[in-house]
Amino acid sequence: MVVLTGLLGLPDQAALRRTHEWPRSAPVDYRGAARVIADHQQPGDAIVWSPRDSWLFLDLGTAYHLGSRQPRDVLVVRDETQRADLWASECDRPAECLAGVRRVWLVVAGARADPLRGVPEPKATALREGFTVEQVWQRPGLTVALLRR
Repeated sequence: MVVLTGLLGLPDQAALRRTHEWPRSAPVDYRGAARVIADHQQPGDAIVWSPRDSWLFLDLGTAYHLGSRQPRDVLVVRDETQRADLWASECDRPAECLAGVRRVWLVVAGARADPLRGVPEPKATALREGFTVEQVWQRPGLTVALLRR
């Protein structure tokens, strides 16, 4: 009986384990994004996600794979723990929060040739006016960009 129940539930278990895929055939490669950042980051780097408040949870998915090697989350003012939910609150004046940062990792949802096009205002303006896109990596479901002041 236990074996039969396990076999009947196997397809549903496989579907449940792919909850962050959209569409179901297109996974989001959080691990790949984290690998790019970990392989190229330097001390003092910052990280920015866009969108921050979506069901993709780019910040949580990427941070999980970066662990203690995560660059400083320069825009966060209240993290998920402080808010007691799954979203973080970001700085209202991103240009001020980015002051003093030399390099920024930008992780955006989807495949984008221009990663800044997927960033909402005023965050996009702060990044555009203060930084230049140096390099872009495409990973399934997301884009990772390195921006330099």
